[in-house]
Amino acid sequence: MSEAICNTVDDVCRLLPQRPPILMLDSFEYIDDRMCRGTVELTKEMVFADEDGTVAQEAVLEHLAQCAAAFMGYRRKIKGEEVVLGFIGDTKRCTFQDVELHVGDRIESELKTVSEVGSVLMVSATARTDDGHTAVACTMKLASA
Repeated sequence: MSEAICNTVDDVCRLLPQRPPILMLDSFEYIDDRMCRGTVELTKEMVFADEDGTVAQEAVLEHLAQCAAAFMGYRRKIKGEEVVLGFIGDTKRCTFQDVELHVGDRIESELKTVSEVGSVLMVSATARTDDGHTAVACTMKLASA
């Protein structure tokens, strides 16, 4: 893993077009060309947070999508290629668990490469709350522009 690429929000922002309040990725705890583990702390400034401090579960799916996009950008960057816009072509077998989310909670995600054909990447994605409960699990098909 290249520690210098993705261990701060500023580093992550070099791989994503999103900015606060929609930015849903703080850093990667681990990243290489086959898998990544990303984190985000849910804040009251995020668009998914309600005034009472609850956070919509869709925030977790957005977090996974941003992890996937940054993962694709990272893979291009370590190959010496330009980071380009990426797309989620498909999301399948998406399972939401009944988990309450609140401002201050931390979400940890893991994406693992399942298969790769050309510029299309299939990953399995899981997001867990900081107490270890799975919030969302799915597979995603990713492509670069």
